[in-house]
Amino acid sequence: MVSSRVRSAMWMMAALALGAGSAAWAAEPPVPSGPHPRLFMRPGDVTAYAASARSPASAAAKLIARCQQTIERPEELKERGGVDSDAWPGATVACAFAYRVTGQKTYLAQALKYWRITLNDDQKAGDGLGCTPERAAKGWSSWKGEYPRRLCSSPSRTTRGTRCVPSGRLSP
Repeated sequence: MVSSRVRSAMWMMAALALGAGSAAWAAEPPVPSGPHPRLFMRPGDVTAYAASARSPASAAAKLIARCQQTIERPEELKERGGVDSDAWPGATVACAFAYRVTGQKTYLAQALKYWRITLNDDQKAGDGLGCTPERAAKGWSSWKGEYPRRLCSSPSRTTRGTRCVPSGRLSP
């Protein structure tokens, strides 16, 4: 029969052995090197996109054309186009893509312009009502649960909750 001291010592050694092994299993993986595969285009990708952009029906060509429209017809992007619109973020992505694929600095300027508009403005370019540090500094602690007041662009529309709707029409 094994004494309780020996049994305790055996359990301690088993626990230590398991603990040491699990520490090795829990070691952090090595820091990745190179570009992130889903966030940045690798040089080979850029070359492939550039080749694809030569075909007018390709997605690459359509993104570059979308960016070109921001240069040729900026009046079409003076307003966001509603809360679910991708007008400004989409222009940002299209122009960033166009810059990476073509290297044209005018596309980079457009990407930065619409990135800033996306972050700083709400419904109209330059309105300054977006998610800015100045607006966030006002804090949420004073909020009483009421819907924010919004000015509707047309006198025939009125605010219902957070939406502008035709006057006299009830909305949830």
